Amino acid sequence: ELATPSPQNAPVTPMQTAPAAALGSVSVPQALPVVTPAATLGAPAVLGSFGPAMLGVTMGTGRLGGQALAVRFGERATLLTGALLGACGAALAAVAPSLPVVYAGFAAFGLGVSVLAPVAFAVAGKAVTDRIRSVAIARVAVIGYGGFFIGPPLMGFLSEGLGLRAAFFALSALLLIVGLGVVPLLFRRSGAARHGGT
Repeated sequence: ELATPSPQNAPVTPMQTAPAAALGSVSVPQALPVVTPAATLGAPAVLGSFGPAMLGVTMGTGRLGGQALAVRFGERATLLTGALLGACGAALAAVAPSLPVVYAGFAAFGLGVSVLAPVAFAVAGKAVTDRIRSVAIARVAVIGYGGFFIGPPLMGFLSEGLGLRAAFFALSALLLIVGLGVVPLLFRRSGAARHGGT
């Protein structure tokens, strides 16, 4: 005789974890390769490499202080600010007329996206009920880490077809969508999930 599903072992539907899984998309931009627009300025490779180096330094710095920011200002404000700062940084790198401006763009981009993934995982656990929390976090991880496979060919395709500057504008647009679309949707639905059950 087949067992009747109980609340503890009932299947989890995609709609139950969709808001949390959507938040996993905020970690995709940081997985995109750091081919620097300095190449479009005719800069030698040794100078162009400072862009990715700047990105690494600022991302490391942001990761160290990101949790403190989330505690101080709230997770929603941290995610929104990070996405918008990253979008501004990518756009700045795209229109940069000189190497110092490119580096400033990468610094802003690194600081912005550095806080997205850690805070996203924290929020994902709060956005759903206790019963499906582990499943939701697993789906967020799959979507987020999928960016490490999708990002490089996507950025390369855009760069080859439209140019590096256009590719960074697309990256900026993606972060704007995350900040102004995904983040508000997640927090709006997470409140409903918390009041809908435990």
